[in-house]
Order: sequence, then structure tokens, then C-alpha cells
Amino acid sequence: MARPAKSQLKLTDEAIARTALDVLARDGLTALSFRRVGAELGASHMAVHRHCGSFEGMLHLCADYLAEQLPEVDPKLPWSTATEVRYTALYETMAAHWELVALLRGRPWRGPNMMRRFSEPVVVAGLAAGFTSQQIVECNRELYVFAVGCALTRDMFGPTEEIEALSEADFPAMVQLYDIHIQPDQSDKDRFLRGIRTLISSWDPQAAGQKPWRSRTNSSDRSSHKGS
Repeated sequence: MARPAKSQLKLTDEAIARTALDVLARDGLTALSFRRVGAELGASHMAVHRHCGSFEGMLHLCADYLAEQLPEVDPKLPWSTATEVRYTALYETMAAHWELVALLRGRPWRGPNMMRRFSEPVVVAGLAAGFTSQQIVECNRELYVFAVGCALTRDMFGPTEEIEALSEADFPAMVQLYDIHIQPDQSDKDRFLRGIRTLISSWDPQAAGQKPWRSRTNSSDRSSHKGS
């Protein structure tokens, strides 16, 4: 999408976020700075700094701008379906803007748009499905970390020059594994979907008849209760 002419731009959250994301997409992680965004917007770098408060503040403006575009999920959907839709959309957004995710070093997106479009509906859906507060926190921490990790991973298991150069004499197991089991037609999103569905299934209260719904009481807590 073409940016407005500099003379039309105002120093707003949206203008800064759009410009910063454009710089990241065009020129990479090391190109982003207050000075660069200011130059793109026709403003001083100090004006951008004052508006954002810090470099991390600018990154969070970008994250919350993207969060506003996350879909609204039908609250009538089963918990597992709604959760897959939400986290798939989050993964796709993060994967498309992995440079931002990398600069934030995996820190959660916690702006008002993220809270409204994602976090609040997640909590409401969890409570409606019968989760405890602790289960909601632990479940979504696992799903969020998985989404972030997948967004930052690029063809990790595909054939590469490094893999193809491995000596069978030195790495016989690795060479055999990659010769037999690599599926080059499997996309990053395919891997994400398989993994996120496995995680969701392990938490799904509707699957309790087939397997225990996961308890988040850790082993040390269980041991202490047994000894009491």
C-alpha cells in the first residue's frame, strides 16, 4: 500500500507504526531508528522519540497497529475451533512481520488493540469453556510462545547447503534422517497448524472423555501435597 506524501502525514501512532513497519520490511532490522522514521515522515527524530517515549515504545505501537487487524472470532464457536482461528491469525501476522517480533524479543503484545481484539476474547472464551483462571494463563502462555517461535522459524527442517554438505562418515544419523524423512512440500504454516492443533487438543475440555484434561499443578506441588 502506497504511503501518503510527506506533506500530508501527521505524527500519529498509526503514521509512525506504518512507516516503521515499512522500513523493517524494506531494509531489515538494523535500519529502524527514530531518525529514519522521522526522515520518512518529514519530522525530526526527537519528535518521533517524544511521541513514542522509547524505541521499545515505537515497537509496541507497531505491534498494536497490527493487532487491530486481527479478526473478531464468533463467540459461539467451540473453544478449540475459536482458539485455532485466533492463534493462526496471530501467527500469520507475526510471520509476515517477523522483523518486529525479533526486535521485541518475544515480549507479549499488550497494547489496547491487542487486549480488545485478542486477550479479552481469549479470557472470555476460556471461562465459558470451564477453564480455571490458572489454566487460561498457562494454556495461552504455551500457545503464544509456540506462535512466536513458529513465526521466527524459517524452513528450519528443510534441505539447506549446510545439511547437504554433511559428511555421512561424521554425521551418519543426520544424513540418513534428512535423506529419508524430509518433506520439502510441507510449508512453515503446515508445521504450525499441526503443532498448534496438538497443543489445543491437549487442553481441550471437550476431549476429557478420551484423555485427562491437563492439570497445571506441577510435580513439586503434588509431591508436597503427598507428604503433608
